[in-house]
Amino acid sequence: IWLAELFHNCFQTKNIKLGRGLHSLLIKTSLLLDTFLANRLMEMYSRCCDSIVSVQKAFDEIEFRNCHSWNILMNSYCQVGRLCTARKLFDEIPVPSLYTAVGLANACGGLGFLKLLRQVHGFAIVSGFKFNNVVRNALVDAYGKCGEYETSRWIFRTIIDKDIVSNVVSWTSLISGFVKNGEGETALSIFRRMVVEEEDDVSPNEVTYVSCLSACADLPSISTGKQIHCRFIRTSDTSVSDNVSISNALIDVYSKSGDMIYPMNLFRSLRTKNTVTWNSMIVGFARNGSVSESLSTFGNMSKAGFRPDEVTLVGILTGCSHSGLESEGLKFLDSMEDEFDLIPRYDHYGILVDLLGRKDRFSEALRVIERARCGPNHEGMWGAVLSSSCVHGDLKTATRAAEVLFGLDPENVGRYVTLSNVYRGSGRWDESARIRERLKEMDVEKEVGCS
Repeated sequence: IWLAELFHNCFQTKNIKLGRGLHSLLIKTSLLLDTFLANRLMEMYSRCCDSIVSVQKAFDEIEFRNCHSWNILMNSYCQVGRLCTARKLFDEIPVPSLYTAVGLANACGGLGFLKLLRQVHGFAIVSGFKFNNVVRNALVDAYGKCGEYETSRWIFRTIIDKDIVSNVVSWTSLISGFVKNGEGETALSIFRRMVVEEEDDVSPNEVTYVSCLSACADLPSISTGKQIHCRFIRTSDTSVSDNVSISNALIDVYSKSGDMIYPMNLFRSLRTKNTVTWNSMIVGFARNGSVSESLSTFGNMSKAGFRPDEVTLVGILTGCSHSGLESEGLKFLDSMEDEFDLIPRYDHYGILVDLLGRKDRFSEALRVIERARCGPNHEGMWGAVLSSSCVHGDLKTATRAAEVLFGLDPENVGRYVTLSNVYRGSGRWDESARIRERLKEMDVEKEVGCS
């Protein structure tokens, strides 16, 4: 028991040094013959070590392997993206279990391995596991995460047609899948069916509410968000201010309506806050043009001991963009690496490039692109340069941006038309005609002047 507790401590703290010490102890005392402890050792290496080699070695040392041993190894290979090896192991497992299917389905969903997920689904059907609640929920969730929300829905419907009891996990997995794939209206219609028809006497849980509120924020549908808010208050045993996940989702919904009064009051009433809470307020203020409040909240976040993440900086840069504060935006981009040890992403660079372009500061915008840690060849950044340079009539910059974009996406007709129109507007008819000829070579018919 005490060894199992020590392994648990390793999982929690990711203390690989302690884990290796336990490994040595198991070898010296011959306890490695205990399959349960040997499996815990594999789990320790899987969770605490970035290398799959240690997991494989621990597996090789097990004399009496069981199905769980194989499951741990297979899931570990999935976690590091070794799909082919995981697929091979799946075929080698002497007797795959229900939990083999569940574990692999969860891994496929998290990593987007659709092809392997379909094979797991086939195994579940052949093995008679497809009507098991746990397997079904895993498949519904995994297909949704892979973008196959129609398949996810079909599995869910098939289960209902077979009169097998669906539970809150089934409903929530289906709803979450549609939300993650931008099908908010469909997700909300499923939620309405769940609560209005009261099928199978299932009540939404916290994850269900958060998913539906996310759909309301994405659409946006503020009125539906308010209805879901009221239903949570009416049916939940806990108050909104005691539930940080629900509160974060509500802050996002209400801030998209232009109303920051309720989010501010809710934020102040929260007993517990996390990074997402602070980010929701920072982004909400920035979205509504209240850049001073956004920056103030950012300062308070740091004082409260929370480290900003990539989303925090998106909110700050968005606020700078809305208010035309290009110098402040540049400073915050620099601070990501210098102060917070964060690597800027394309969306960070894109916001700043767009801001500098709107301010006609193209030399600086191009320098931002060239220094991008994630690489300079990104359509979003160069698209922002093309659009703003066209507005300002900077033909040299527009031409450079367009040529880069032609290389990145030769089939995008809109880029050619935009550049052609800029040349035409500047009286450079020959260049405009040259671009139109390129369009003809692509067999594209488009009215001159349309964009």
